[in-house]
Amino acid sequence: MSWNDEEEFLRAHLVGVVLNLKSSPERYKNFMCRACQLPFGITRLEAKDGKNLSEDFKDLLVDERVYGRHYGGKFPSSGTIGCYLSHRLAWKKMVQHAIPWMLVFEDDVKFCPNLLSRILYELLTRYKDSIDICNFSLRGAGMPLKVGEVLTHHLCVYGRDVYCAGAYLLNLKSAKQLFKYSFPMQFQIDDYYTQTWRWNLVFTGVEPRIACHDDHVLSDIKERGGRQFRKICYSSKLVHTFVYGGLACLSIVLREYLNMRRLIVALKRYAKVRIFSKKNFICDLGKIY
Repeated sequence: MSWNDEEEFLRAHLVGVVLNLKSSPERYKNFMCRACQLPFGITRLEAKDGKNLSEDFKDLLVDERVYGRHYGGKFPSSGTIGCYLSHRLAWKKMVQHAIPWMLVFEDDVKFCPNLLSRILYELLTRYKDSIDICNFSLRGAGMPLKVGEVLTHHLCVYGRDVYCAGAYLLNLKSAKQLFKYSFPMQFQIDDYYTQTWRWNLVFTGVEPRIACHDDHVLSDIKERGGRQFRKICYSSKLVHTFVYGGLACLSIVLREYLNMRRLIVALKRYAKVRIFSKKNFICDLGKIY
């Protein structure tokens, strides 16, 4: 199949969006210098700026009990909340317009347009029935386990921590589930959208990774206070150490539990896919002979 055919296929089956703050036009301009080379259109979605939200609204938005349990007693910063709400806008758009596949970008991500396009084509033609979310810009080693081949790269599931939502592909089924259960906010975006086992979805990634954040640019989250801050401080240093030390240990245990659940569900899905493929192959041989 020619490259022109691949381009037409991607234009017909895929929509791209980039999350960009109104206060960051230069970042959008720099991103589009690269993104305009993709064979499908990229729509700008105005990201939510967490620093413009009232403290009362933040308290209503976040499930402080669950969030604190997973993040050592911390509460999300304005940047973390804004990032979460911005990705939720992308899922909402996908659900409202019944878009079958969407590629979501953050505006400080770097990638090779040609390589990304070819990998997207391979994914949507060979693996569309066996992937739900596929990330291209992960951080963290993650202990990747190969479940497929994509050009010279590998389609992988992960047994350990991976994070980052800089560039990822998802289908409509995933968007519906993510959007449906997104309130109240219980996790930062990186950890929420990887919990695909909760909805019988599968989270995957491409290795070696083909996109990354521009570390020379200060992220909007860091500019607005980092990922989270401590909301409660105790007058007694001993109590403070005991409470947050205990919560930190609990968060480590819970994180490993989530990693295990995600991996088990993913491996079950791919084991079924391979068994089904072998059965089809045997049936085809039977018809031939």
